[in-house]
Amino acid sequence: MVELLKSDYSACLRRKIPFFLLLIYRIGNSVVYSKIPKPIKKLVILILKVIQKIFSDILFHTELPFGAKIGKGLRINHPYGIILSEFAKIGDNCTIFHQVTIGMNEGNRKINDGVPQIGNNVYIGCGAKIIGGITIGDNVKIGANAVVTKNIPSNCTVVGNPAIIIDKCKENSVSELKVYSI
Repeated sequence: MVELLKSDYSACLRRKIPFFLLLIYRIGNSVVYSKIPKPIKKLVILILKVIQKIFSDILFHTELPFGAKIGKGLRINHPYGIILSEFAKIGDNCTIFHQVTIGMNEGNRKINDGVPQIGNNVYIGCGAKIIGGITIGDNVKIGANAVVTKNIPSNCTVVGNPAIIIDKCKENSVSELKVYSI
């Protein structure tokens, strides 16, 4: 857990508020997935949830549930209004801006059913919504206010509502820009 916290601290550019929110999450996540006896685990999680409710939910309107699986080096630029599903999976070295929602479809209530899985090195712009049982590949950039409801392959840029994939050709020429509807 120490290595995760070091990478989170570096990724948050040594900003204290985003790091503090990730610290609460990391401690809670390690307790949830530990082999501590249930009565002790419940007590510790209760205390952590109170701390999280005060600092994370009330002050910053950010929900980082302890059950979510977040890789190392998460960068939260502005920790306001970020909502994650309890079962969301986020890879290493991702960046999340404010007002981002990563959630399940309303009809899916089973664990790990309809939960977004986000790859490594993904940039999620402010106001983006990632909803449903979809997979976002590695090295993807999701633009501000994009609504993503379908799988996105690696190395793409996604923009718009509904989201479209923008795929640059090898020559990186603007005239050869391809837009694919998803």
